[in-house]
Amino acid sequence: TETSKFEVRTRLCVNLRVIREAANIFVTLQEGSEEAWTRVKRSFDEERFGEKRLSVKRAKVVEPTGVFLSTDGFLMVQAKGRKPKPQPKPPESPLHYVLRYSTISAMQLAVDKENHYAFVVLGAAGDLAKKKTFPSLFQLHMGRLLPGNMHIIGVDNPQFHQDVKDVSDFWEKRLRGYLEKQKGWVAEDLESFKSRLHYIQMQLDQPDTVVALDRHLQALAEERPKQHRVFYLAL
Repeated sequence: TETSKFEVRTRLCVNLRVIREAANIFVTLQEGSEEAWTRVKRSFDEERFGEKRLSVKRAKVVEPTGVFLSTDGFLMVQAKGRKPKPQPKPPESPLHYVLRYSTISAMQLAVDKENHYAFVVLGAAGDLAKKKTFPSLFQLHMGRLLPGNMHIIGVDNPQFHQDVKDVSDFWEKRLRGYLEKQKGWVAEDLESFKSRLHYIQMQLDQPDTVVALDRHLQALAEERPKQHRVFYLAL
């Protein structure tokens, strides 16, 4: 298909039989940005259609393989020249170039209706979490290294962070500025990472708030039989 709009991430042609038979198809172009594709296309054009470099003759390099004295008293040296390295053929298309020098993964994934993963960050509104913990989680998210059915729940005491009341405040006042400083992201990465986030106010000396956190995690699990919870102390 042809288009004048940059849609590399959404316009990937695959065998129609794969689409018809697959329950779910997950496609990731890890360098998925317009800048990366432009770089690939430019490199392809230069390699495929660029002017051929004039070959420069170099002095022949020989390697001695044996030294002996002839019957006439002359010192004889046996040698052989190095074979020139074969030059790789230029790629036939930009897609061939990407497959060779970049990373495209296309795979069929089954929907996991048995497990749910919750990563609970205690002290989420603090300095350590916004500068280190959540940027690290964002990098894992961009690398497609987090389970698809995983939620990240920020938890903190409202007595220390009165300006953060819900997930919108948490995103705008704590996370967004630091996540945008990371390299390699596109708008879809920020939005999909944001969709994983939740924020809960909790005070350890008030049992009702702890019970409320448990109920929230139960609701996110959507009655999946196996619930995996990780509690991370960013204190």
